[in-house]
Amino acid sequence: MYSYNKDLQLIDYKDGYRFRIKCKSCGYGSYIVPEELLTMQGLHRTMYLDEVAEQLLCRQCKKAGAEITPIILARQHHFVGGMV
Repeated sequence: MYSYNKDLQLIDYKDGYRFRIKCKSCGYGSYIVPEELLTMQGLHRTMYLDEVAEQLLCRQCKKAGAEITPIILARQHHFVGGMV
């Protein structure tokens, strides 16, 4: 199974995305755009999403650890990548 969280960095989600964040402890969910994540202390644009998920604090229970799901907002999204 392909995991976005391990293969892509925050910089890969520039325009047309938002993230669904779900706390692993209490299940609280919210949505956030990549630009908001970049303003948070300790996060930077070259971090992989699984690294970001480990550091995010839940707004409700204040515990670290979340599931991050990228959601495409742009009607026409073009991904350009190469084969390895």
